[in-house]
Amino acid sequence: MQKKKNAPKKKVAQKTAKKSVVKSTSKVVKSTPKVAKVAHKVKTFNKKNKLIVGVVSLVVLILLVLFLTIKVNTPDEIIDPVSDNNTTEPFLDVTVPETLTEEELQEKAMDLQLRITKEIMNTQKQVFEGWYPELGLDKTQMEQCYAENDFTNQDLNFENATILLKLMEDQQMAQAIGISGTPGIFINSYKVGGYVPYDNIATLIEMAGEDELPDLDFNNNSYVADTNGPAKLILISNQEYSLTQKVAEEYIVGLKEGPYAEFFTQVFSEVEIENIDYREDKAKELMETLNAPILPLFFFEGDINSTEFSKNELFTQAFQPMAGGYLLYLPEHQNFNYVHLKSENDYIIGDESAVVNVYIFTDYDCPYCTQLDNEVLDKLKEEYIDTRFANLVIKDYITNQNTSLMPAIFSRCAQEQDAYYEAHRKLFESTDKFGSLAIEPLYSKYDSEIQELENAYKELYPQE
Repeated sequence: MQKKKNAPKKKVAQKTAKKSVVKSTSKVVKSTPKVAKVAHKVKTFNKKNKLIVGVVSLVVLILLVLFLTIKVNTPDEIIDPVSDNNTTEPFLDVTVPETLTEEELQEKAMDLQLRITKEIMNTQKQVFEGWYPELGLDKTQMEQCYAENDFTNQDLNFENATILLKLMEDQQMAQAIGISGTPGIFINSYKVGGYVPYDNIATLIEMAGEDELPDLDFNNNSYVADTNGPAKLILISNQEYSLTQKVAEEYIVGLKEGPYAEFFTQVFSEVEIENIDYREDKAKELMETLNAPILPLFFFEGDINSTEFSKNELFTQAFQPMAGGYLLYLPEHQNFNYVHLKSENDYIIGDESAVVNVYIFTDYDCPYCTQLDNEVLDKLKEEYIDTRFANLVIKDYITNQNTSLMPAIFSRCAQEQDAYYEAHRKLFESTDKFGSLAIEPLYSKYDSEIQELENAYKELYPQE
């Protein structure tokens, strides 16, 4: 296992942000959006550094869902997910007077959400602490790391919050490359969406190890599209393997079945398709001229203006005029420039110089991520990573913020003690101890307080 050291810490301006939303645990949740609308107005921050604004935005986004994702059904008894003997401090008196100002209501909502968040964090940390002896983790170092990345601390020094900065970086990258859910897997230029069995991943790793990346010259603009012949789609893909040909076919099927199904069904019914392997000279020339080293690539040429679909208002939104033809841009292309996924702060498991790079964007409270990790990761490590044929970079893409953020921080704090992989695997083997089902019972403690806030909102805005 190889650890790539963190880059020097970036100097950033300190930021603070507040944002609140209240969601009801009652079965009637019609007024929830109303409370959210009021509470949403509460936010303060200084604009000095774009990076930190991004980090704070992540924290705000996380807190927005994390604080009060309250469940409708609550048990009759409060079952502590950590210990039957656990005791909690008495609740603060948050009795709501008959009439509150908007500012007072916001303050009470923020106070409540902060207490719920801290209880979730502390509950999860107690679970993780029980693993320290097994993982060889020093408690003092872990507590210091938690404190440096405590996203509930409005006075947090972001110069020391390197883990939060890294989480923000990976979150932004996932969004930029079109990952909308987890797990998201890249094997060199092959993108895999969602859970796939180990055999498929192994096949893609073998294929990626044999692939020859095209030598493209982007100063070459020699391709001239035919603008007079019949409308035609040039589909460039990796046609050596049936698995990758299927990817291109699935794109077309997805377009025909998506939100603009009628339009794309018309598009593909009006044109013939010319399939070209990306290694062919014509394909390389076209990719160079379009400055688009992407697979699969959809390029339309011929007399497009004579088609019916070109008269649809969606045409100018879906197609970019280029090189005399039209490029159909899809946000989830496989990209030959997959190296842009690399970051100087990545923790690389395996040989950094391995011919195949495997990237997994994951979430610690995602059931499909759990299935993938428990069924695939150890075997992947044994057969490809430990043999130096591939390396692995795991990136956190937190989609279940209320239960996934603290586990991600735990794993990265363990990384600082050279125990990342072990901590990562332990988390996925034990999601029942800290995930949604484990945390759910604690929400019932706050039912009455949330109901009081909701009633106060109705008093403040009776017409809404």
